[in-house]
This record gives sequence, structure tokens and C-alpha cells, in this order.
Amino acid sequence: MLYFPQNNRSRLALSKARLVVALALAFFIGFVKAEPEEVVVVGTALNKLVTHVSGIVSVNRDNQIARWNSSLCLRIEGLPSQQQRILRDRVADASSKVRISVLDEGCAENVLLFFASDAGRVSQQLARHYEIPLRQDSNVRVQDFMESPAPVRWINTYDRCGFGCRLANSRITASSAPAVDFMLIVVDVTQAQGRYFQDIADYVAFVILANPSPQSKPAVESVLRLFDTAPKAATMGGISIYDQVYLDALYSVPMDRYIDGQRNAISSLMLTQLNSLQQ
Repeated sequence: MLYFPQNNRSRLALSKARLVVALALAFFIGFVKAEPEEVVVVGTALNKLVTHVSGIVSVNRDNQIARWNSSLCLRIEGLPSQQQRILRDRVADASSKVRISVLDEGCAENVLLFFASDAGRVSQQLARHYEIPLRQDSNVRVQDFMESPAPVRWINTYDRCGFGCRLANSRITASSAPAVDFMLIVVDVTQAQGRYFQDIADYVAFVILANPSPQSKPAVESVLRLFDTAPKAATMGGISIYDQVYLDALYSVPMDRYIDGQRNAISSLMLTQLNSLQQ
């Protein structure tokens, strides 16, 4: 049975629909914990980092990027309890590093994760139910979410004044400072077959926190490349060092900036952190 949470603003009567959640343990190879390898960061040029940031950021209709400014409350459907605990732990660990907390069950859900074998149908049902808020940027994004062939698809809404609103005083400073306030993620378990579950959990954790473009094109090593190649014999061992410094930078820069300023500030902070790791 496919059930959607109700909120005070929406009491829509939902028709009953069956959600085929065919997730067997065979779909994910074991839960081996890989020993972390020593990371040696080779000097990375600023322009390459700018290219990387440009290739993964999701830009809204106000020409800005958004990140979380509130605690996360997860709802996970389609996973056995053991995998749910692993996923929650991975998300909580990644979130704690950027000062975002993950609340216990019973909170107001703002991140809905569905693991399903019929990801397309589930995505269409979710998009129709949340159609009005998801249109915030454009109908195109909603359509892309419903029709995406990707192993993992996502879409979010945001509060334009999530970090406060003010009068813009230059071409650099914007009147809005957006914060993500709701996210839908659907994982196609058929396409995820053969992957280590901890790698998928790390991928999902990064997607939640980074709110990247669904059409991301990383220019450096990134967990976002997980599905670019065939399943490997070993786990990725967590998100890359570039992913971590990206999150550190994203959660440090002012949000009342336009994309050019945000991208340059994130890239510069990434370079500073990467250089410090080599000293």
C-alpha cells in the first residue's frame, strides 16, 4: 500500500495504490566495512574546482543554490530494518560534519526516501501528490523527476527566505537566501543491483546534504560517479575527499549570493582546504 503523509495544509484524499517494493538482500552485496585508504591530494587548480562546482550545483529560478538550514527528519520506505539503520547512520554521520542533525522517528518528515522496483510509477505518484509545491521552480523539473531513467532521482522544494530575506544592495548580494525544506528521493533497486549498500547509502547522504543537480557532471572524484561504471569488487570507502570539502564549503558560504558568487566562494574554500591537507 502506498501511503503518503498528510500535513495541516493538505488533506487530500489519496486513492489506494500498491507499491511494489521488491528489495531482496541479493540486490545489494553484503555490508563489508572497507578500511579507509590514505588519501593523497594532488594540487588541484582553482579553475578545475570551479568547473566541478558548476557541474554539480542545482540552480533555482532566482539564480541561487540552496542548502539545508534545519534538522533532517527521514522517512524510509522499501528497506528492511537493518538497512534502514545503516542508511540513517550514514546520513547522520555525514550531517553531523556540517552541523545538521537528524531527528528521531516521530518528527515532521522532510526527507522521503523510497526504494522500489517500479521507481517510475512511484515517482509519478509522488509527483502528482506533491505537484503544487514541486512546481516551485518549473514544471520541467517535475517532469524530469517523473521520467528520469537514473538509478536515483530526486527533487526538492525550498524556502526563499530560509536564511532570512533582506533588501539587495548590489549585483552580488541577493534579497533571498534559500534553504531546502523538503526532498523526495526514489532509488530504483533494480538498477542498484550488485552495488554495496553502504555505497548507495553514502550516495544518498551526499544527495540529501548537497542538493546537487540530477544531471551532475563531477570534474573530480565524487560519490556522484557511483553509477557511471559497472559494480566493483570493493566499496568506495565513503564519499571522496572532494565531496567532503565541497560540503564543508557549501555549509560555510553566505546564502544571500547569486550563483557566480556562491560558486566562486565554494571553489575557493575547497582549494584552501585541499591545500591545507597537503601541508
